[in-house]
Amino acid sequence: MVLSGISLIDGSFPRSCDGQYCAPIRIRVEEVMTIKRDLASYVSRRQIELGRADNV
Repeated sequence: MVLSGISLIDGSFPRSCDGQYCAPIRIRVEEVMTIKRDLASYVSRRQIELGRADNV
């Protein structure tokens, strides 16, 4: 199953991935609005989270 759309964070497109391999995450609308206000903090937090996942 291929998932495609636009980024709710920065509006960039196209965004797509294979749902079986890319592990998409759901983000509540409220969180999207918080992320939009401070994108740098979100990017930093996600990089840390993804780094932890690589080390598991």
